[in-house]
Amino acid sequence: MSTLRGKVLKVPDATPGLLFVNGQQKAFQIDGVWRSVSVAPAPNQTVDVELDESGAVLSIRPVSDSDLAREELMRAQRIAQEKSKALAATAVAKVGKPVLIATALLFAGWFFLDYFSLNIPFFGMGIKIHPTFWQGVGYIRAATDAMDNPLAAIARSSREYSTGIYGVLAVICLAGPLLPLIWKDKRAHLGAVLPLLFTLFLAVQCYRVIGAAEEMFHSPMSMTGYTPAQVAAAEAAAAAQVAQYYKELEFEMGFGFYLSTVAMLFLAGAGAKKYLALKASPEFVLEEYRG
Repeated sequence: MSTLRGKVLKVPDATPGLLFVNGQQKAFQIDGVWRSVSVAPAPNQTVDVELDESGAVLSIRPVSDSDLAREELMRAQRIAQEKSKALAATAVAKVGKPVLIATALLFAGWFFLDYFSLNIPFFGMGIKIHPTFWQGVGYIRAATDAMDNPLAAIARSSREYSTGIYGVLAVICLAGPLLPLIWKDKRAHLGAVLPLLFTLFLAVQCYRVIGAAEEMFHSPMSMTGYTPAQVAAAEAAAAAQVAQYYKELEFEMGFGFYLSTVAMLFLAGAGAKKYLALKASPEFVLEEYRG
């Protein structure tokens, strides 16, 4: 005996009903085979059909809508899992498992872990912050906007620290190691260097902001009518104040910084090594010659 899924094609009336099961049409009667007292046969109804060894219909049970919905959900989940496995296999084949793992670690280091900690002196008290890399991108973007366009920064809310164009660049650079998935050119492997380049770009922006902040302490005094001795004394006092402020900042790098740095260096090295290896391959040399 076997139980197969089928469909009711015709409800029994003066003539036997018809089932479509296992690619065949089979006649049936309600008496003796229909195994439901609450649900009557209906055209296009899904049923479970029990057949004997000769293929004759032994019993018919209607399948409820809830069972059909559950089966459809399980089928969709199975298809999604198969597609995910196929996509993962493709990613591993084109990019490599170490690069995928390093990219995942970089994602965690940028978005979920403390990138640095900072104790900001404020009227004798300290305000401790533990931003992630993503939050730090917002701070740097706001600081550079204030430095390059002070009027726009004043007009904007002081609480606005959106990442803006820096955030777009961060996402693009984070996806750089995965560029070989959509671009077959050998240079796509150099996309793994983008996270490191973006971090260096942010470091330069930080240096600019710090330099502009230090200059702000000195430049106003030189525009007044004070004597050179008074200006020099004021600048020396400002420099001492800045040094004391930096000392009280208590700046420390967090675990996210170290994890991200290791991941970025690995990705940059792996991407450059893969590109150079492919560039030196005979196929690449032949392509360059034909080009």
